[in-house]
Amino acid sequence: MDETDWRLRVRAVLSNRGTEVAALLVVLALVGGWVTYTTHVDPGTTTEERAVASWSRTAGFDHGATVRNPNPVFEEGERLSNRTVYFTRVSPVLDGNYTLGYAATDGGPLNATVRLGLVVQGVTGEEGAEPLWRTTRTLGTRSTRDLRPGETLQVPFSLDVREVRNRTDEVTSTLGSVGETEVFVLADVRLEREGEGSVDGRTFQQELSVGPERDTYRVTGGEPSTQRYETTETVRTERGYGPLRTLGGPLVLALALAGLGAIGAGYRRNAFELGDQEREWLAYRADRSEFDEWIHTVTLPSEAHDLPRARADSLAALVDFAIDIRSPFKD
Repeated sequence: MDETDWRLRVRAVLSNRGTEVAALLVVLALVGGWVTYTTHVDPGTTTEERAVASWSRTAGFDHGATVRNPNPVFEEGERLSNRTVYFTRVSPVLDGNYTLGYAATDGGPLNATVRLGLVVQGVTGEEGAEPLWRTTRTLGTRSTRDLRPGETLQVPFSLDVREVRNRTDEVTSTLGSVGETEVFVLADVRLEREGEGSVDGRTFQQELSVGPERDTYRVTGGEPSTQRYETTETVRTERGYGPLRTLGGPLVLALALAGLGAIGAGYRRNAFELGDQEREWLAYRADRSEFDEWIHTVTLPSEAHDLPRARADSLAALVDFAIDIRSPFKD
């Protein structure tokens, strides 16, 4: 399609459907105006959680037992530390510390409370089932309201494993040997850290399992672990948009307004009305495109120019005539 055809087709569309085109441009102008306004004039705000500080706690048990009774292997007074198995006859008392460490990026203090308790309970072994029975005894409690980064809070504990086993035997002999018996030191920890207008509170628990057997007791779990936290604040920021919306909205608005202005000016000058020759040319080009496969270029002999002639009203009529008589030029 050459430039002349293109211009004629645009004028024809605007002449026949100018109202619809103008309505479409009005809609595009409204959309472009709304996008432009909400992007550049009143983009609105959004809320987000922003980290203002980070802090962490490291907590865990260390334990040991002092050799108190004569034996051929260990010296009396020797300290056995962080073993999995201890011998009840030579080291009947398990003691140690629960240590809480603190670190923070902003240097703020930490309020901490640690409660240690000895828990003895009977369980069925089914996951999630309630204990059949349970006894607790406090081993120690410590609190601080000014724990600084790099400092630690320690809570000592001590328990006589023979006494624990005797107490357990007393309970099972009374209730009966149902299920299994668990013995552990439970650390119940509460942390509070004051931020900007708010308090970040955390609670957690850790267990140090103590399993009394006939001549030994096994100690497992309670290894030091670190947990990191973030102190956040809610901030309101102006909503941001990408380049497609930032540039696209004004561009659509400008093009739509320019198109409306051009249509209005064209109608005032009657610039879109087509003449008879222009309409015939467009009809011819439309027929030429539609029936292209039926149209062939031939050279007539000079004698044909002296023969009678017939006139077709349009190229489409001529093609219809050729189809009807089964033109030999048909592919």
